[in-house]
Amino acid sequence: MIRIQNLPHSMQAVLPRSLITNTPEHDEREKLAVEAEIRNQFFFDCILKYHQVPNSQEYLALQAAATVPEQRDGCVTQHVNLNMGMSSDDHISKTHSVLKSLMRDWSAEGREEREQAYRPLLNGVEKYITKRKSKICVPGAGLGRLAVELCGLG
Repeated sequence: MIRIQNLPHSMQAVLPRSLITNTPEHDEREKLAVEAEIRNQFFFDCILKYHQVPNSQEYLALQAAATVPEQRDGCVTQHVNLNMGMSSDDHISKTHSVLKSLMRDWSAEGREEREQAYRPLLNGVEKYITKRKSKICVPGAGLGRLAVELCGLG
């Protein structure tokens, strides 16, 4: 935001009010961003919980517990290995790909891209495949949206 504040006032005047600090529009934009971050964290925590990996809240609790010695059956445990390591570029790339596919296949924002990718296939199926006892293989089904659309055709 410092860059925006350094712009001449004539340039700042053409910017959306939500980019100018100390405006109600900026405050609303910041509020929406924080709410989106919380929803996104909840989404990621659900994914981690499903895969039985400590989510953000559980990880923080484990971290706090690791600093306090624990005594069980007369033995004192002082070390809990919470080193999850850094994510590799490969893992980050895969995560990015899955999130992009989720957006494209299942969100309103991805509708246009989904139509461009799937509509020609769906039109071809409607034109060339009979509905009686037809079976269609969907290799690399990804997140399943194309299969759902094909089932919707009957």
